[in-house]
Amino acid sequence: MLLQTHISHSMRLKTLRLCDLGTLHKKIRMFCDKPSTGLVVQSLKYALQKELREYYRLLATVQSQIQQSNVGVSTSEELSKMGNEMSLLKLTVFVFDCIPRMELLAEVIDRCQNRRGGEICTALHFFSEFGDPSVSSVATTLLSIVAKPIYLMLCQWILYGELEDHFNEFFIGADLECKKEHLWHSKYFIR
Repeated sequence: MLLQTHISHSMRLKTLRLCDLGTLHKKIRMFCDKPSTGLVVQSLKYALQKELREYYRLLATVQSQIQQSNVGVSTSEELSKMGNEMSLLKLTVFVFDCIPRMELLAEVIDRCQNRRGGEICTALHFFSEFGDPSVSSVATTLLSIVAKPIYLMLCQWILYGELEDHFNEFFIGADLECKKEHLWHSKYFIR
């Protein structure tokens, strides 16, 4: 037997928006849990995990609000009379600022998929030039974390002439088999 219920259009949209938040979280979590190589990819995962910790703090706050509203309430009738329970509208308001941020993080993952090294930094730089200050701010924060390994490699290269790039992420490559007589012209190349 099929139970027929009427759900208002606005209630349906709020519910779908909250479901989208769960889908975005799953996408980010799966990217962070997927094994990968490379210092830049690892730093991207670290930055995304840092953003997810903020999301988890928000969820803990929401859960605390729900628990506080249920303290000492024995029936659902009493709960509805109290007026301080967590409603779908309140939940939507709580996560309102979080949804665009999670959408941005999912978009970052899409752009950085199957990239490595400086390509990831370039993809993040694209977001940092957006006109929306919140998008630009998040992208700049991510970029400052993700670019650190490239920056350290660049410093090693410029200051000491050494190339420590175990995952081939730097824009300069080295031919380790190069003979000494061709060292000056053939040892290093641009990727």
